[in-house]
Amino acid sequence: MSTNRCIIALALSLASGQSVAEASISFLPVSAPGDYFYATSLSADGRVVTGRRGGDSQAIAEIWTEQSGLVSTGLVVRYPPNYYRRDVFVSPDAQVLGGRGQTGHAFRWTTDAGTQPLSAGQYWSVSVASNFDGSALLGWNVEGGAFYWTESSGTVSIGRPAELPLGSAPHAFGLSYDGQTAALVVPQMSNERGIVHWWSPATGYRSTGVTTWASYPNGYTMAISGDGSAIACTQRSSPNVVGPVVLVREGEPTHLIGLLDGDNWAEAWATSYDGTVVVGNSWSLQGQARPFLWREDLGIVDLNVYLTDLGIDLTGWQLLGTRGISADGTIIVGRGRYLLNGLWHDRSWIATIPVPSTGLACVIAWATLGLRRQRRRHSSDQL
Repeated sequence: MSTNRCIIALALSLASGQSVAEASISFLPVSAPGDYFYATSLSADGRVVTGRRGGDSQAIAEIWTEQSGLVSTGLVVRYPPNYYRRDVFVSPDAQVLGGRGQTGHAFRWTTDAGTQPLSAGQYWSVSVASNFDGSALLGWNVEGGAFYWTESSGTVSIGRPAELPLGSAPHAFGLSYDGQTAALVVPQMSNERGIVHWWSPATGYRSTGVTTWASYPNGYTMAISGDGSAIACTQRSSPNVVGPVVLVREGEPTHLIGLLDGDNWAEAWATSYDGTVVVGNSWSLQGQARPFLWREDLGIVDLNVYLTDLGIDLTGWQLLGTRGISADGTIIVGRGRYLLNGLWHDRSWIATIPVPSTGLACVIAWATLGLRRQRRRHSSDQL
């Protein structure tokens, strides 16, 4: 099935389930006693979770679905040095994996073709995001900064904006479903802060005007919506202050998402397709994280509290962070722990929440995007 038909089929599938979504949570299994499956990303339809099993320096990539449970890919991945904090991710259509491989370099992986290296060199690299079907990937290389990969052009270094020639290489974070809009950070001269930018392979950079964290090797994240219209990121107003999450849309005032009460700063990990739902983590001064959900109608809420208010029993469990959200904003994956015999044990989780009012609009947008691509392709085939 073509990418366009996959998008349309997925949109119709999500639309058919709009009226039946109920609050629930499942804690994902472990491969063996004491062998933790660490969830790292979620497919667009919320049905496929990717993650790793094993230590930070070397682990095995695994895939979870409700039908098949945990399945090992046999792919060895390596955790990036506290920078991008995601050694493996799945494309929105769940057909391609990316991340940092056994050699310490960025890769693209499929069941049929196996592992395809995207960069080489003395220092490490990582692919961080893909378009819908994994035919375009975004990544970062210690030697050259952000890069963009496609089958036809290979790996191309993005470089700094012409108007900001001085400073270290840009950092890469997210890519839209059509592969035409990326979220990048361009570090300032001090390397402590950077400016968040949209970037396109066709038109180059567009600044959001938002200042964020940009110092290596501190880990930080941000997210771009599937339609490329919104970026959710941590706002850093001064060199010594790391603060709340904000949502940026081109041509609109910056929207404050915030952080949970009593915390010091927050980070965004993922958004719904249209950017109307954001998930991330809110951090205390002592380094304790809590997962948050943000919607316009809710504001920012602690998922431990919100899911309990929806009637989910979390007795003995503590949710610690989020890692992904479905395109319609109804399914969230993350990590947590449970108390057994006085000891905490790590487990990943997947939760379903009530459908936001924008869910149907998201589905229609997907179908429209797919149809437009089909028409363009049909027209070009006739030339």
